[in-house]
Amino acid sequence: MDNPLPLSLLVLACTLAAAAAGFALRRRLGPDPDADQSREGVRMAMSLMTTFTAIVLGMVTASAKETYDQATAVVTGSAVDMITLDRKLDNYGPEAAAARAEVRVCVDRMIEEMQSGERYFVDNRRATEVGTTIESLWSAIQVLKPADGRQADLRDQALAILSGRVKYGPGNLEQQRWAFAVKPASVPRAFLIVVVAWLVLEFFALGIFFTGSRAMSVAITIAGLVVASSMFLILELEDPLTGAMRVPVESLELARDLLGR
Repeated sequence: MDNPLPLSLLVLACTLAAAAAGFALRRRLGPDPDADQSREGVRMAMSLMTTFTAIVLGMVTASAKETYDQATAVVTGSAVDMITLDRKLDNYGPEAAAARAEVRVCVDRMIEEMQSGERYFVDNRRATEVGTTIESLWSAIQVLKPADGRQADLRDQALAILSGRVKYGPGNLEQQRWAFAVKPASVPRAFLIVVVAWLVLEFFALGIFFTGSRAMSVAITIAGLVVASSMFLILELEDPLTGAMRVPVESLELARDLLGR
């Protein structure tokens, strides 16, 4: 989702409005002659709704956090792979200077595109037509002509890092380069509608169950803020390249500082 804040604020408004409607309905219904039995029934219904909602939100939060952690692992793995690749080429000798320059270009491109947000995906679609910096790096290493067994071994090790036979992050560098080429799928709209509907019903039931005292109103407002912030967190984590909680690029920036030394 491009901007989760409006949806989070909408969830907050809907839940608070539902609670207010519940308070109003309770005042309209008046005293209940079977208050104890009614309270028990409402309590059981609310427990059921709360349990199901908590389970679903917990699963979605775990899934979103896993997506974020995987993205972070890809970035960190890319940084380590790039540093290792640069060391191999440095040991190869001055003949690999052009390939080492391509390594820096790759890292610069990764940092630039990760920091550009939505433009990252556009750039990657354009990259499918004109080639990629990783492919240029692969070509620069392939054209090396080893003069002895040591250089041949270093060249093979460099190609192994690119191909994923030797790696520190998930997938090989080519796969890491394209890991974010397609924007992660957003939470299905139908799912969001169902979850928000559950939350609205729960807050409506709270309004019926309790009197609209000031203390209860404050408690309901705090609960609404917690629910809305949870929704915001889920939507932010599911798209690790945009929004307020982007995957940090410090590891790539550190790798860039270490290149060429």
